[in-house]
Amino acid sequence: MDSQKLDLKNVSTKVIQDYKSHLVNNTNRNNTSINTTLRHIKVFLDWTHENGYTDSVTIKYLKVQQKAKEIYTDEQIKTLLKKPNMNDCSYADFRTWAIINLFVSTGMRRSSLLNIKLDDINWKDNIIRLNHTKNKQVHYVSMSTQLSKVIKEWLKYRVNGSDYLFTGQTGKRLSPLTVSSSVLQYNRSRQVEVTSVHAFRHYYAQKLVSTGVDIYTISKLLGHTNIQVTQNYLKSLNVEDFVKNNSVNVYE
Repeated sequence: MDSQKLDLKNVSTKVIQDYKSHLVNNTNRNNTSINTTLRHIKVFLDWTHENGYTDSVTIKYLKVQQKAKEIYTDEQIKTLLKKPNMNDCSYADFRTWAIINLFVSTGMRRSSLLNIKLDDINWKDNIIRLNHTKNKQVHYVSMSTQLSKVIKEWLKYRVNGSDYLFTGQTGKRLSPLTVSSSVLQYNRSRQVEVTSVHAFRHYYAQKLVSTGVDIYTISKLLGHTNIQVTQNYLKSLNVEDFVKNNSVNVYE
C-alpha cells in the first residue's frame, strides 16, 4: 500500500476501507482506476484467506457512472459494408471488409472470430461453429446468403499457411491488435468516427431489439448462458423499455 509496510495478519476490512479513502482523497485517480486497484488487491487477499494467512476481508467498490455504449448507425454500417473497389483494394482492406461483414451479421466477439478454423464452417447448412467463447461453451451462428457469399469470396484471396479463417499476408493467424487496428484504419478511411470492434456486437443486439426479436432468442443469439446477463447487456445499450417489457424471473 504505497510506501507503508503492513503485516498480512493486520490486514482487515477497515484497513482496506482506509486505503480506499486515501486513494479517493489524496490522488487524482478516478473511480474506475481505483476499482481496478481494489480488484487486484481482492484477488491477492482471497488467495491469502484461502491459504490461512489472513481473515476474510470485504471490499466494496466505488460507484462508477456508466457511459453510454458506442453503437454504429445504420448509415455508418451501410458505408462499411460497401464492397471495396477490387482494382485498388489492399489485402488488409478486403480482409477487414469481410471481417466487418461477419461482425455485423452474427454479433460474435473478436476472440471468437480469430479462432474460427476452416473446418468450423458448415457450408451445407450455412452454420459457423465457435469453439472459443467467453463462457467456454461451443456456440453456433448462422450465415445469411450474403455473408456466405462474402466469406467464399474472401477465401479466394486468403493467404494459406494455417487452418484459421482469417490470416495475414504471411499466412499466420491474426492477433487481436491487428483486427482492432485494421478496423480503426478501415473505418477512418471511410469517415466513420466509430471505430470500436465490440460496437458491432452492440449494433447487432440493438437491431435484434428493433426488429421485435424476443429476449430469449436474443440471449441465445448473443451466446449468453443466463438471461439476466442479456437483460443487463441490453440495459447498457439504452433499451430499458424493451428489457422492462420482456423481464423474466430468472429463478422460475
